[in-house]
Amino acid sequence: MEITIAIPVYNASKYIQKSLYSAINQDFKDFEILIIDNKSTDNTTQIVEDIIKKNPNHSIRIIKHPINKGLGASKNTAIDNAKGKYLFFMDSDDSIEPNTLTILYNKIKQYNAQIAIGSIIYEDENQVPIQKTVCPDLHYEEKYCYLKDINSFYWMTWNKLYNLEFLKETKIRCIPHHLHEDLWFTFQIAAYATNIVYSSLITYHYILNSNSICNQHKKIIQDNNLIEHIEILEHEYKVLTTTPIFNYPQLHNLYTSLFINTSYTIYSSSSKNKHNFISRLNPLKPLLYFGHDLRYKIFLLILKLISYKAALIIDFYIITKIRHKIR
Repeated sequence: MEITIAIPVYNASKYIQKSLYSAINQDFKDFEILIIDNKSTDNTTQIVEDIIKKNPNHSIRIIKHPINKGLGASKNTAIDNAKGKYLFFMDSDDSIEPNTLTILYNKIKQYNAQIAIGSIIYEDENQVPIQKTVCPDLHYEEKYCYLKDINSFYWMTWNKLYNLEFLKETKIRCIPHHLHEDLWFTFQIAAYATNIVYSSLITYHYILNSNSICNQHKKIIQDNNLIEHIEILEHEYKVLTTTPIFNYPQLHNLYTSLFINTSYTIYSSSSKNKHNFISRLNPLKPLLYFGHDLRYKIFLLILKLISYKAALIIDFYIITKIRHKIR
């Protein structure tokens, strides 16, 4: 088996048929589809089982979590149970082009790469195109190469074909109970990847779905959202201060950006636990470099005196101009 397409699902009955058939109808033939159901309470699994019966010639498996473990746990389950040499994640409300696997497989094999990354078209819920993220047709083979072209860098785990052996050897995993599984996973990828390739061809259709689990989570469970971001920062802070391979300027900048955004979310939230969150965040202040500490203080000052928008604009200017040396 060459490729596993992994699709985590939770109450995805509205979109799963379209998504799953876009995976089934690939012109690449040697692949399986692995559905990880995170204890759906609607008829998602019934729809999937009906599609499996109608497509007996395709390898489609379902793994059902006994409880809702979180999106991160679903992706860890995919890594542990995939039969393919390569792993491709897609969300249950998105779709892929008929030649997506062919494009990315040819790229990853041509360069013996650890990851092949495709281009994206963003659509509204009526499938009307909104914007595109088109990557360059480039290949990088060096340390921290995923951060070399920051304009093509994106956090999401999907639309990337991973060498499964690479993920297992580096022990890259998601934080199990998280919905924001991309941030920590991709932070690790940025540290360990030494051979990546991009394709300028559109391989993924991302639906801007207002009813997606992540959007619901942000609206309804604000405290959990804040806790997850703090936990990600704790993971990143630990490796930045203890693991040499993570001691790289752009990784520090990614950490600082997440720290600032999380700080703003806490300061601007209506949570009753705001002070507890600030206390938990304080030990994680990015004091690794003088420039990072100064950047954070400037951000808070502009935030208090003017506005969040002004603080973001100035912060963007700072991050593009300041260059730090590793101690």
